[in-house]
Amino acid sequence: MFLNVIQLRSQTLTRYMIASFLLAKGQPNDKYKINKNALEEIAFPIAIENLSNGESDDAFSKFLKALYEDYDLDKALSLVDTMATQANDDFLLKNYVFDIKKQAYLLIFQTKCKLFRSVEVSEIKKYLGAQTSAMDACQDIEEHLSEDGFDTVIPGEAKDGKGSLTCSVKKKFDSE
Repeated sequence: MFLNVIQLRSQTLTRYMIASFLLAKGQPNDKYKINKNALEEIAFPIAIENLSNGESDDAFSKFLKALYEDYDLDKALSLVDTMATQANDDFLLKNYVFDIKKQAYLLIFQTKCKLFRSVEVSEIKKYLGAQTSAMDACQDIEEHLSEDGFDTVIPGEAKDGKGSLTCSVKKKFDSE
């Protein structure tokens, strides 16, 4: 594990970049926030190049490919646990496994809401578990979707893990 840090292989650097972008998305302090499209515009092309070399078995790169190229949200969901395993085995990332998983799940649900205009709160609760309340997760998703030009409606029963989080394009962006 320590040898990967010392050698700084391409696959390892890509994993650190993707993990840092995921972690930065969840920061409440503007000082630590990154460009909202950094994962798509910066990390995704590097991840695709990394995967096209055929030598990479990096779950972080596969996660971005599933999310941004294939739009295979089920595959992205299944890769989150693999990402967590790889992060847990990594000398520098093992202390951030929970946050990486949480931000990856939130990103998947944001994407799902953009594509299908709704996400079941019970599904959010299922994947985020008891450590994050469904209402807090819905509010995090709402914040990120608002930055992307979407209005969201959080159901009143979200705190009980019921209902659907819905989104629509904000009126001022409707013509675009």
